[in-house]
Amino acid sequence: MVLFCVTTLLVSVGAAASDSVVSKIIKSPNDKRSYLAFELENGLKALVISDPDTDRSAASMDVGVGSGDDPEGRQGLAHFLEHMLFLGTQKYPKAGEYQSYVSEHSGTHNAFTAMDRTNYFFDIDSTYLEPTLDRFSRFFIEPLFTPEYVQREKHAVHSEYQSKLKEDGRRGFAAFKQIINPEHPMAGFSVGSLETLEDRPGSNIRDELIQFYKQHYSADNMSLVVLGSQSPEELKQLVETKFSAIPRQSNQPEKKAAPLFEPGKLPAVLKIDSIKELHQLSLTFPVPAIRPHYEKKPLRYISALLGHEGPGSLLEQLKQQGLAKSLSAGAGLSNQHGATLAVQIGLTPEGFQRYQEVVDMTFQYLRLIRKSGVQSWIFDEEKLISDTAFRFKENGRKIYYVTHLASNLKRYPLEEVIRGDYLYKTYDPQLINSYLDYLTPENLLIELTAKGIPTNKTDPWYQTPYSFESLDQNLVKSWKRSEIDPGLRIPEPNPFLASDFELRKAIPSPMPEVLKSRPGYRLWFKQEQQFQTPKADFYFSFRSPVANDTARHHVLTSLFVRLVNDRLNSFTYPANVAGFKTHIYDHIRGFSVRLSGYRDKQSLLLIRIAETLKSLQVDPQRLAIFQTDLIRQLENSRKEKPYTLALDKIYRKVLKPQWSPDEQLQELKTITAQELQRFASELLSAGEVEALAHGDLLPEDALALSDTLESHLLKGVENAKVEEGQVILLPERVDVVDLDIEHNDSAISTYIQSADKTLKSRAQYALLAKILSPPFYNQLRTEKQLGYIVFATSMPILEHPGLALVVQSPSATPNQLQQHIGDFMDNSLTLISSVSEQQLEDYKQSLLVELLKKDQKLSDRTNRYWREIDRGYLQFNSREQLADAIREVSITDLVSAYQSLSDRQLIVRSAGQSLSSGLKQLPAPQS
Repeated sequence: MVLFCVTTLLVSVGAAASDSVVSKIIKSPNDKRSYLAFELENGLKALVISDPDTDRSAASMDVGVGSGDDPEGRQGLAHFLEHMLFLGTQKYPKAGEYQSYVSEHSGTHNAFTAMDRTNYFFDIDSTYLEPTLDRFSRFFIEPLFTPEYVQREKHAVHSEYQSKLKEDGRRGFAAFKQIINPEHPMAGFSVGSLETLEDRPGSNIRDELIQFYKQHYSADNMSLVVLGSQSPEELKQLVETKFSAIPRQSNQPEKKAAPLFEPGKLPAVLKIDSIKELHQLSLTFPVPAIRPHYEKKPLRYISALLGHEGPGSLLEQLKQQGLAKSLSAGAGLSNQHGATLAVQIGLTPEGFQRYQEVVDMTFQYLRLIRKSGVQSWIFDEEKLISDTAFRFKENGRKIYYVTHLASNLKRYPLEEVIRGDYLYKTYDPQLINSYLDYLTPENLLIELTAKGIPTNKTDPWYQTPYSFESLDQNLVKSWKRSEIDPGLRIPEPNPFLASDFELRKAIPSPMPEVLKSRPGYRLWFKQEQQFQTPKADFYFSFRSPVANDTARHHVLTSLFVRLVNDRLNSFTYPANVAGFKTHIYDHIRGFSVRLSGYRDKQSLLLIRIAETLKSLQVDPQRLAIFQTDLIRQLENSRKEKPYTLALDKIYRKVLKPQWSPDEQLQELKTITAQELQRFASELLSAGEVEALAHGDLLPEDALALSDTLESHLLKGVENAKVEEGQVILLPERVDVVDLDIEHNDSAISTYIQSADKTLKSRAQYALLAKILSPPFYNQLRTEKQLGYIVFATSMPILEHPGLALVVQSPSATPNQLQQHIGDFMDNSLTLISSVSEQQLEDYKQSLLVELLKKDQKLSDRTNRYWREIDRGYLQFNSREQLADAIREVSITDLVSAYQSLSDRQLIVRSAGQSLSSGLKQLPAPQS
């Protein structure tokens, strides 16, 4: 493999730059961007990325302080500080100004607080990088901590905490924190609440915020990544100008280095009572830190074997015995002081009852790894796969890329900031064996999560019932001496490793063209050379008239697809490891198959997938497992967040055919293997198929894939037209639907539907959403503090335009929320009417940048073409048509559209359990 090195000589510029530094940053040969790394005199580490062709810029600041640094008794202070930095600086004092500016210029922004770091990030129309960076940089130089907003934002933090009280992931993590070493930085409550952030005698929370900020937000504790269209030197100058004023503090405290578990705490079992119907098993082993060994990746070697899903794997044997549905293995916690290896297993109900046998088989597989010995060919295969992935690495979303690299600046040597995640440099069997030595029954925490599991303790923050007890020593001893199941074996060499990387001869073609067509089947083809990778996508959609015409058929189609995926899993898993992606899923008109990855070996996958679809034999035992699993999923769907359930209700009301969980459950429980076997034949007997071959292919390559599909799946399929889903036009009135949901928060989702789906209406609704979104958030979230979840957004359903205004609140009743939204809409007519011509052009430009954004990688373009084919835009210019319509919208058009928003509304509401009387406090709007 040839690695492309960027060598840059950095020189001092005024007082901002550090001494001259020479750095080599190793990047993918497929990466055409230029990189420049340097350190400012204040100690801030910076990396700039020049991409002259980009239409979007991005930046991320990673600060080395997190919830693990919260002062005693002030849980959530680091998270609260993250919130406060968005609420005004000396240069930009208006709360919400940054958010509005980013939104108005086609950007997005967010932040998160982890145990040991806090990250702030944004992306933006490249034209506006400099003014956005100016606003962003002031967070770290001169935040105001305005007393009024300190008091208000405490409620937002509390709302965030309250909104997740019913989330099993949060609840389980809260129980886990109760049993680990209380001195470990992960042990504390990290979100914050009105109780932990209250003013106390002699302790003002604003003063503590400022003290915490001054102590930890030091330039030498930060790393910054900026990506833009400017040259590296220009971007460097921007960073120096904007960020050199960040102070460097001299009193940063020492980081905690306590072990995750106190001596003598393990082996043990933690049992957690869930809200949803779950059967989850997690095996956690504390191990030494892995960051120093990033070039050797010892846990990756072990995880690749434990988490394998091919023939002879641990998961395959558990599935054959009806004990498990899924399994993953990999590093869990990882910092400079330690790490964990975690094995996550999704159990069947029987597997839950026999979970000790599942643990036993896991240790059998670990003994098999030791018995077989650490083998160089396995390391070499992992290295080859990773090297190939790095060689042909594609660009992703810039906002995620800069966020990841900002963290990597502290994790890897500078030259390896990009390659560090992929690097397998040294095979060290002794090191791998040393980590294997930690994976023993004596060093094990078992986490068992299920609804109704017996418990005897309660977590104080999320009220999670749990129990914690030491493991029986006889059980531990039995796991060390049981015989290795003869069905378990080390994986064979991967048969899907690609070797043909030579790019095909270029065939100019601006858009996909029909390469083959007959009644009931059409193949689209487009060669793609822009991304310079030997990869291709082959998608096909099988539309069947019986796939979704009734609730029973919908459930049968879903079960059929699940069983096909289950049958294929052990075959396709090595392909997925080798860089391929297979995705088989059902949809409103049937099911689709997506194959992506290296062009080489793709036909082998397609043959097996097509044969399995055509000749699946329904196994009653596997069907029973998936029926039970689907029943549990449908029942659990009733326990989602209130605002999510409200939006789901809107979709079911407006989009047809759709089937409610109750309708599906009624049919699901009586389906038999014989019925599903008959239905599979009926499903595939008639329909229509669209296929797309896109990527580094020649026409003959596409036709060969098409021939495989036709000969193995489509032979004998009768042509049958299948209509697309339909959007129901709401009546001209306001309808209100109240949901009965078990949750502390109230919620409301107001859906406003356009009278038609013309390009003009789509353009108007998109612009209205762009204009209304920032003030809606600012007024109802920042100013009124109604809740943590507040947003207004465009909500097209099958391209039928609409708006959604959504709030989830721990403090307001549904009628109060409805009144607040109504007041906002009444007052916003003035806002729309007062938009100037220049402001309208700015809004249009922001929307156009989002709409016409450049494709970053092959799959982006394939998915865009696929949507066009699915929706019948066979000139592949729907974006351009909508863009033209947006350019034509006038202020008069917007005012007229806004005045009609009350014509067709569907309001879905739910009352929090503590606010259950709220549905009756105000009368519902009249039709």
